[in-house]
Amino acid sequence: MRTTLFIALAAISASAFAQITPPLTETSGVNTAFRNAPRAYASYIDESILPTSGSPVMITGIQFRLMAASISSTQNPPSDWPSQNLNFADFTIRMGQANATIASAGEIPTITGTFNDLFAAGSVITRTGGMTINTASMPFNPASTPASPNAWMAAITFA
Repeated sequence: MRTTLFIALAAISASAFAQITPPLTETSGVNTAFRNAPRAYASYIDESILPTSGSPVMITGIQFRLMAASISSTQNPPSDWPSQNLNFADFTIRMGQANATIASAGEIPTITGTFNDLFAAGSVITRTGGMTINTASMPFNPASTPASPNAWMAAITFA
């Protein structure tokens, strides 16, 4: 049976020694994880991007970066982001296998029902509680492209 990983956010770190970057290009910021309004953000990551050592992969955190300026400069900030600290009373990250519809399609075809309906049985909360994203913690390079992207922010670690 093909295993798939469904993660409630975008880029993952497998350990202190390896970083795994999903092969996707964000092209809009409408439903990003850090909007100033309440939101749920979901991303599907196929097992094919994970190391194939035959043993389980321990995912210890997640990182984000701003999309490349060359993709859509109207949706990027003019400088490093955020312009002030962002404080979240609750920033919960849930991970687990995707439901059968998503796993079969190889992507999230539509989002209907609740956020939890996107998961197969056995998802886990890997991080919960308040969080602050510090001013300018996501660097923005006005010359960034998908081939030369913006730098990652500091990792959000999992318990």
